[in-house]
Amino acid sequence: MIDDYEKYVLAHINENFSEDVDIKVCWGNKRRHYYAACTFGLSRDGITIVGKKVDFTIPYSDLRGYGCQQKRKIVLYSYSLPTIIIKMKPKVSIYQYYITIKIFENIKRKGINNYVPLTHRELGF
Repeated sequence: MIDDYEKYVLAHINENFSEDVDIKVCWGNKRRHYYAACTFGLSRDGITIVGKKVDFTIPYSDLRGYGCQQKRKIVLYSYSLPTIIIKMKPKVSIYQYYITIKIFENIKRKGINNYVPLTHRELGF
């Protein structure tokens, strides 16, 4: 299953994978702000989150870490931005986006010519 999706992403490497989401930005000390109706996008260059009041661009080199929370949330930790919690719609697979982030991050780090297919151990599930 991962192999087929990985082949699909590599075949469509220049596309932008996007989804309508709600986000919560955590500024620390329990200061959280909720933003509804945002667009979460993944591309080869980085992660973008665009809404009426927010416009975040996170290059993969600035991404400190990320993970899945519950069934519908992806958490992004960045060096230059606060923690961002992305809440997906009910029928969207967060694991698909998690794997896509992992693929793009590996391509950015190693290059497209030196890319090695993912293993289950690297995914951290």
